[in-house]
Amino acid sequence: MLLRIKEDFMNTIKKISILTFLFLFYFLVGCNHNIRPNTNLPPEAKDGLSMLDEWRSGCEQSVKMLKTYYKPESNEYKKAYSSYIETKTKSDAWIETLITDLQMGGKPSNRYKSLLEEAAAQTVEFKNYVKSVCTSQPSTKGVPEILAPINIGDIIEKLTNAGIKIWEVWHKTKGEEQANIVNLIKGKKWLDFNDIKEVGAERP
Repeated sequence: MLLRIKEDFMNTIKKISILTFLFLFYFLVGCNHNIRPNTNLPPEAKDGLSMLDEWRSGCEQSVKMLKTYYKPESNEYKKAYSSYIETKTKSDAWIETLITDLQMGGKPSNRYKSLLEEAAAQTVEFKNYVKSVCTSQPSTKGVPEILAPINIGDIIEKLTNAGIKIWEVWHKTKGEEQANIVNLIKGKKWLDFNDIKEVGAERP
């Protein structure tokens, strides 16, 4: 009888140990890979975040196009590089200001509005320059399509709408949900130029 009780006790300990290990494993993997539970954000917030993605990814596509056609030592590459860095700086500053203004709980600040215009203007300058130097290049399979020159008004309108959607949702949420929104917005910051690979290359 005592032997049976001892065996049952040891089996229970083993099961608890296994469950504890599995819990810690999935917790650590989730932290390392930045996995978070579904935030169940309202559609308006998701739409706003999607606009930020569209804005950033459009410039990443331009970088891929440039790197496919030009080498780092070329003047075109160097100029586009400088323009992208400036665009990323303005854009990331606007994203940080959006987060700060949200957390302050008030309305968009003058800095927010000013940085929005600066980021939009710099985006137009960068994308249109890349288009101008790549249009004459021979067509390459897999290279993103070269679109018509973009308009600053279009970018400002999209980003303004994105901000409005996020602001509206922010005031309807609180606590952990707001923290999730902040983390999602931070994830919209731009990649470094050197981390964007040309068409056909693996992305880290």
